[in-house]
Amino acid sequence: ISIYLDSLIRDNIIYIKGDLDRTRDQVFVDDLVQFLIKLIIDLEKYKKQTFKNKTYNFSTGQSISVDELTEIMINIYYLKTGIKGVKKLLDPTKGDMNKSFGNNQRLKRSFDFVSFTPLKKGLSCMMNWALENYK
Repeated sequence: ISIYLDSLIRDNIIYIKGDLDRTRDQVFVDDLVQFLIKLIIDLEKYKKQTFKNKTYNFSTGQSISVDELTEIMINIYYLKTGIKGVKKLLDPTKGDMNKSFGNNQRLKRSFDFVSFTPLKKGLSCMMNWALENYK
């Protein structure tokens, strides 16, 4: 997302390498930070659990296509700037995965405070930050 956002702000173009149908599971970084802070604060509560050799996917468990994601980004950018960005397709990156999303069931079962910011809200927050700090 940060690469798309950078090119959208700098050039009003989102350069997309590969197929628009590729999917990803997107997480707002503030959600991960808040999770880690709560985990550290409540470490005593969770010490009983064995974390060693376990994988916890910090993911929403939902995928979104690159096409839909970039369309949302362009719409948010337009609402904030009045500038209509466009997409430009490029050759794919060799070895790039087609479909990707995480299974977060172990995470949700193990921690009762996991929450995720809705995608549009997270993108809007990120866009606000970028527009204030870029250029």
